[in-house]
Amino acid sequence: MRVSPPEAVVDLNGIKAEPENEDVPFSALLAARMRIFFLAMILIAAALSEELAVALDLFPKCEKAQFPGLRLYRSQCHGHIVLFLKTGVGPARAAAKLEKLLQSLAPEKVLCIGYAGALSSELRVGDLIVGRMALLVDPETMAAPSLAEVEPRGEWELAASDELTALARESGIPVHGGTILTSPFIIGDPSQKSLLQRRFGAIVVDMETAALARICSSHGIPLSCVRAVSDGAHDTFLAPLSYDPQRTALGRAVRVAGAGHWLRRLREWKERSALARQSLRGFMKLYLR
Repeated sequence: MRVSPPEAVVDLNGIKAEPENEDVPFSALLAARMRIFFLAMILIAAALSEELAVALDLFPKCEKAQFPGLRLYRSQCHGHIVLFLKTGVGPARAAAKLEKLLQSLAPEKVLCIGYAGALSSELRVGDLIVGRMALLVDPETMAAPSLAEVEPRGEWELAASDELTALARESGIPVHGGTILTSPFIIGDPSQKSLLQRRFGAIVVDMETAALARICSSHGIPLSCVRAVSDGAHDTFLAPLSYDPQRTALGRAVRVAGAGHWLRRLREWKERSALARQSLRGFMKLYLR
């Protein structure tokens, strides 16, 4: 089991001390670290607070963990330490947060949860998605004149997809398995979604999964992913926010400002994301039972 670096002692069972703090007996620090060693550790990661709350709300005794620079919570379930990490949005930010944590701790497994945008027209808002593969878009190729020219940076197999699919089916919610495409930008335009689905064969798009899979792979830790569809393949309410490589940053801002109907768009997002969270909550109740 890896332990924290010298500059910060992290104790997930209630003891936190700097290395030079002589007020905490060495035996107490050793005992704390031994408890971490013998208790299996599960990490649940999500980009947004509202996504992470789907799991956090199932633990009334959940506490904020002391870990510099990270939004991290802890609880226990059936003899396991359960950690909850808010990664933030986007592949670079999410990867950096997870890497920082894994430099100090080695969970037995990681489960990524959250929203996903449908690329396949067969998916409906609220459907559960169990990732089988995660494909990371190379951000350097996103500057190409067309999204048809973007290239992948890497692909990773996601763990326990068959087991999680079987578990998700117990919830009675429609569940689909397939490749998750991870983009550094919002993809909300139906024509872009259709193009990327044909280009990569993915069924949904998000902004974190493949980046997290890359970090977990480098540490030898299995990562699984279960998401819920928050916007359908033909939904247009996120279209003004969708990345357009042919526009400058100013041009994209002008497009957003001129799109209009933002109260309707916000209402649609809230309604659809609420359905997605409801589906995720149903799955998490089974996962943590």
